Amino acid sequence: MIYKRKLEDWSEEIAELEAFFCTVNFPKEPIKLSEGTTILDCKRFIDNHLGIVRVNAGKIRFKPYLQRLQTLKNVLCLKY
Repeated sequence: MIYKRKLEDWSEEIAELEAFFCTVNFPKEPIKLSEGTTILDCKRFIDNHLGIVRVNAGKIRFKPYLQRLQTLKNVLCLKY
């Protein structure tokens, strides 16, 4: 018997992130998200991650992409 996992609904989170990133001005300097994650080009990072999240919405394996976007949003809100 094959069991399929129920997909989570990320549509609200994705829409919120898209709206936020459309209005924010990106800093020129690198942004450190965590000890091992530094973003050099915010626009490229966001475009890449949003594309991956849209195509794979709800799949648990791709949740870190969504979480990194949420972390970036929080960092930008606090620092800029």
